[in-house]
Amino acid sequence: MLVALLMSHIVLVVVCVGVGEGQSPLRPGQKEFIPVGQLDRSVIKESSGIAKSSRHKGIFWTHNDSGNAPELFAVRADGELVAKVPVVDAPNIDWEDIAIADGFIYVGDIGNNMGWLRVRTVYKFAEPDSFRNDIKPLKPIATYRYKYPGDPFDAEGLLVRGEHIYITRKAGGKASAIYLLTPTGGEYMILAKVQTLPSGRITGASLSDDGRFLVTVTGYRLCLYPVNDDLTLRKDQPTKCVSYPPKGQIEACCFDGGDVIVTAEKGAVYRISAQDIQQQIRFVSPRSTKSVPRP
Repeated sequence: MLVALLMSHIVLVVVCVGVGEGQSPLRPGQKEFIPVGQLDRSVIKESSGIAKSSRHKGIFWTHNDSGNAPELFAVRADGELVAKVPVVDAPNIDWEDIAIADGFIYVGDIGNNMGWLRVRTVYKFAEPDSFRNDIKPLKPIATYRYKYPGDPFDAEGLLVRGEHIYITRKAGGKASAIYLLTPTGGEYMILAKVQTLPSGRITGASLSDDGRFLVTVTGYRLCLYPVNDDLTLRKDQPTKCVSYPPKGQIEACCFDGGDVIVTAEKGAVYRISAQDIQQQIRFVSPRSTKSVPRP
């Protein structure tokens, strides 16, 4: 009898602590949206893009949004700061995303919140091969300036595949689009529409290492799209999406193997696993827990 009474108390404590007072258990297909790390807010004040290094294992590059100095930051997957690299000849008017391909870093000065800017720019840098204390400022080895085919618009996703550079429009409503920077033979490139995406207000985008998948994030949803070589959507495979609480202003994403690293403007770092994406998990806010006094 005493054993049974003790066991009932133990079960009661476990259940109450696991669920939290006044909260229902997680439903099938739900998980808590819990950060795996935090960026250093003293230097990375508004993370707006992230990309996995092609030279340094376990390293990711990120940058600040507009209104901050032109700098790149090398961080680990938990947000730990490894290096700060100044940039010259590439002002941060509205840096919105970063991409890495073939040992080069591309930074997209592609934001255009009010639609006032008629020309936007993508910068190309050689990725640093070390993180010495005396590392020299990075200077662009190429600059790509583009104009719009019509009215200017805001963009927050940058993609690079081989020699091709793409941006994703941050459109309101339920649809966005991918555009290719296309040479014109003149000083400026022009944007050519490649593919409509069934997801509006895209705040970040990334390509998988093998180029077979495109991932996009918005303030409340991540979507994984199977794509062809030209970034048109494949019709023989379904799109997979996961949702998360619309808090923290999710701004950036990049692949880490099959997983996706996601960062918020205020510095929280999340990892959404390949399994989470395939199962189309619905993330919910973390549950508060209270310990129950022992009887």
